[in-house]
Amino acid sequence: MSILTLARQLKHAAFVAHKRNEKRVTDIWDDLLRVRAAHTHYTFDVDSHRDRYGELPRQYFLHRSAPQGPSSKEVPDLRVFCFWTGDNDLPPARVEGLDAMRQMIGVPVELITPEKLPAWVVEGHPLHPMYSQLSYVHRSDYLRAYFMAHHGGGYSDIKQPTHYWRTAWTHFQDPEAWAVGYPERSSRACGGDDHTRLGQDIHRNFPRLIGLGAFIMRRGTPFAQEWLREIDRRLDYYAGELEQHPGGIWGEEPGYPLRWVEIGSDVFHPLQLKHLSHIRQDGDVLPELASHR
Repeated sequence: MSILTLARQLKHAAFVAHKRNEKRVTDIWDDLLRVRAAHTHYTFDVDSHRDRYGELPRQYFLHRSAPQGPSSKEVPDLRVFCFWTGDNDLPPARVEGLDAMRQMIGVPVELITPEKLPAWVVEGHPLHPMYSQLSYVHRSDYLRAYFMAHHGGGYSDIKQPTHYWRTAWTHFQDPEAWAVGYPERSSRACGGDDHTRLGQDIHRNFPRLIGLGAFIMRRGTPFAQEWLREIDRRLDYYAGELEQHPGGIWGEEPGYPLRWVEIGSDVFHPLQLKHLSHIRQDGDVLPELASHR
């Protein structure tokens, strides 16, 4: 073995060890945050997120009131939406996940493909003009908000489920319940820039939040309306760049302006802080989160 090869192997081993130690430290910190959340109460405060100059972060939006629109008090329909936004076939792992959902969760599963999508677009509420410029992944992020604003019901990534879902609908017997989902798994899974006070608040309070990978919502709640409006606002901001640099499948195309979580967890998690009294956790909604490509 050459000295260069040995050096590369040692460097890689050191990198792996560092990452493992880093993960262990984060896991310990997350456990402490879970204990803290179980014994304290959280109150949302816009002003606590200002910087030392009294300014809110550039992408801050929680100070805006909910748009005026119909908000359903009815229990969400017993159905779960999944989205496949590209023109390629579902890979085998996704097909297996979809089949497992239909067999296990106990409610109808509706796979929305590009061919089916127009039938679900509500008259007078078209998709954002930049929708077709988004990466396939970001199209899914957009559709989650659009469907919860206009249709309600369940959503899941196309992954193997872990439990029967139907009983999770009982949370909506409480008229103050707007959204039900699995407890967020880690501070690492949350959106929000940890260099801002908002990001720090999100990460410190992750045990109170639900995950973006699967949930159930009432149609048109203030949460759902604000969620969609904020995504629309961000797409308006990036419209010129999106016209020139569409996202492809993963958003890997040169010049594509959206970060991976910018219209996903960066909107979904902060809104939960604002509307936390209307969020309910239920572990039955948790899908398998391991690799599925």
